[in-house]
Amino acid sequence: LVLAGLTVVFITVLAITWGRGLDVSCGCFGSFSAETANYGLLILRNTCILLGLVWLHYRDSSRPPPS
Repeated sequence: LVLAGLTVVFITVLAITWGRGLDVSCGCFGSFSAETANYGLLILRNTCILLGLVWLHYRDSSRPPPS
């Protein structure tokens, strides 16, 4: 749940940055981000990560505890 919360914060920051028209290309993640940031793709990627985290949480919480 902590990772999901942090991912929501990161998606929010990306959306705000995109809405303000800023270009935050620090090169932190290799050559992909060294160019102009593609915010739509980054938000989509992080949303997929968030969906995976939520799915894992509900999958694990629906299992009965081990006996």
